[in-house]
Amino acid sequence: MPLINGGFGSITSVRVVIGDAAIKAMDNTAPVTLVPPTQTLNYVGSPAVVFVPVRAIAILDDAAGGYTGTPIPMGLVLCWGNDDSVDVATGLWAGLTDVHDAFAGTSPDQLIDFPPSALPVSHLAGNLHDNGLYILWNGVGGPLTGGNAANTLTVTVEYQTFTV
Repeated sequence: MPLINGGFGSITSVRVVIGDAAIKAMDNTAPVTLVPPTQTLNYVGSPAVVFVPVRAIAILDDAAGGYTGTPIPMGLVLCWGNDDSVDVATGLWAGLTDVHDAFAGTSPDQLIDFPPSALPVSHLAGNLHDNGLYILWNGVGGPLTGGNAANTLTVTVEYQTFTV
């Protein structure tokens, strides 16, 4: 849904609710799509369009059961490319340990804030699999386990579409 339209493009908002199974699988092998790609590049050339996050938040509701196997440090990453081609922003609550605590169920529902993107578009040339915007966790170690089918991670992203 467009929020602002002016000058060189509009700001659009998208909200994605991620369920327990996808939360456990969203490492760099299974990122979750926030903005679907319009172009597959296979690491050749630059995209015609990029989706640049202006602001993003993620709210984890794991009241039904925390996750185990959560590595420290751990963060949520917005990225371009369904293979995590380029990291756009890492979401921190107050620090990576706090993101870990949220997933481990040792904290109440967490609001994880992402800073605005500051990547130069020139960085994208030859570096992208596709131009979609995705989210994943960047922890090292084993996959997340535990949790509960009632758990959700709600991600809201405000982004601007730029023609390159």
